[in-house]
Amino acid sequence: DGSGNMRLVAVTPLGAPEEGVGFIPPAIRETFLQTRSLYERAGYAVPWISYIAVEDGRAVGLGAFKSAPQDGRVEIAYMTAPEFEGRGLATAIAEELVGLARRADPEIDIRAQTLPGESASASILRKLGFGFVGDVQHKDDGHVWEWSLRAGA
Repeated sequence: DGSGNMRLVAVTPLGAPEEGVGFIPPAIRETFLQTRSLYERAGYAVPWISYIAVEDGRAVGLGAFKSAPQDGRVEIAYMTAPEFEGRGLATAIAEELVGLARRADPEIDIRAQTLPGESASASILRKLGFGFVGDVQHKDDGHVWEWSLRAGA
């Protein structure tokens, strides 16, 4: 497991890392423009922003809050660049996002969505204590499974 020295680096409103990052895989570089437009739509309110996961000077994944909290809940999203999958990094990224959310608001209900069916992401969420909420029809993503990590869980 190579996630021991992984850390999150904020993505600025311009859609770039807050500090210099060495290697950035195409799968991550491609998200910068999307991040910028997300901020334009949803706003830029730290800590409820997007982050690049950096390990040994390389970008290895992404973690983000889809927006600032609404109605006492916030949704996380995370991914590992394909060349770094299978090393526990997605779990570490999701765990960092949960920590950021809990430090900002200990009572917040943290949500996540996955494609329907058993997957690596579903396993990660279960490992972190998320419970399956049910099937949801998402306006952009279609049919998804929703997960929740309530305060005290």
